[in-house]
Amino acid sequence: MRATVLGAGAWGTALAQVLSDNDNEVVLWDRVEATVRDINENHRNSHYFGDLAFSPKLKATMDLASALSDAGLLVMAVPTFAVAEVTEKVSPLLDDRPYVVSVSKGFDPTTGKLMSETIRDNSDPTKIKGIVTLSGPSFAVEVAARMATAVTCACPDVSLAEEVQSFFSNEYFRSYSNDDQVGVELAGAIKNVIAVASGCLEGLGFKTNTRAALITRGLKEMSRFVMSQGGKAETLFGLAGVGDLVLTCSSSESRNFQVGYAIGKTRDAKKVLAENKLTAEGVKTSQIVHEKALEAKVDMPICESVYQVLFHGKDPRTMVDILMKRPLKAEHE
Repeated sequence: MRATVLGAGAWGTALAQVLSDNDNEVVLWDRVEATVRDINENHRNSHYFGDLAFSPKLKATMDLASALSDAGLLVMAVPTFAVAEVTEKVSPLLDDRPYVVSVSKGFDPTTGKLMSETIRDNSDPTKIKGIVTLSGPSFAVEVAARMATAVTCACPDVSLAEEVQSFFSNEYFRSYSNDDQVGVELAGAIKNVIAVASGCLEGLGFKTNTRAALITRGLKEMSRFVMSQGGKAETLFGLAGVGDLVLTCSSSESRNFQVGYAIGKTRDAKKVLAENKLTAEGVKTSQIVHEKALEAKVDMPICESVYQVLFHGKDPRTMVDILMKRPLKAEHE
């Protein structure tokens, strides 16, 4: 099968290698000429992976029409802010009704919609087979190094999820199927907010007790929110939920963790965000979650604290004190 990966960032390139290892013809599309040349000439994506060599079978192009020609599988791996624009450009060029796989975690920053909704809104439904979300605990650098990884493929039409599951599974990359696309996407978005909080705590000097409490109570917040939006509670106890949450809250490789850590160290979110060059989806996501939680009347004190630090200049140490002194309650609440 011919597979097209839109976006030659870290995650897009790593997934392109998975598909190539599974005997698919894979082409990466990207707007950055230096990245395209690096992949084609050096078989590397040096900006993200240094000297790690990729298969010579991987090809890259800046020509969107050429990249999409005869594609049976389309992986949307651009940042959330670019998904709507890229989908609009892609849709008229499709000619073989590909499966569309969304791998970006977060909300559309303009509409607040999930990625599958954004792709659906900007696509001609007659030109695609369906939209499947791939998510889970998966740092791109480890996938690129072919280290054992497990993810979930989610779609309301579970038969589509199962087909995409088979495309991505091999001896180092195991995929599960799931019919709760809403829950999987929401978990993938909200865990980035909790990861900002985790990095912030690390920067403030807190240790593992605090992180464990954050992850556990953060999972509870995620569960409340996901169910309020029509997702399933059990999704939160799977790879896209607790799996991805533990990963991003426990490693300095997470960009959201890194941004939070810098804020915790400096206690100056405004300065950190002004100087930040990382794509930390949790920053904008915290604002969208704040708005959606208010609308749904869902209590999310950790996510709300992150929002207050990022957008209203609240001191992160003060927010920890406020969280610890909230009225006592039963654990299941």
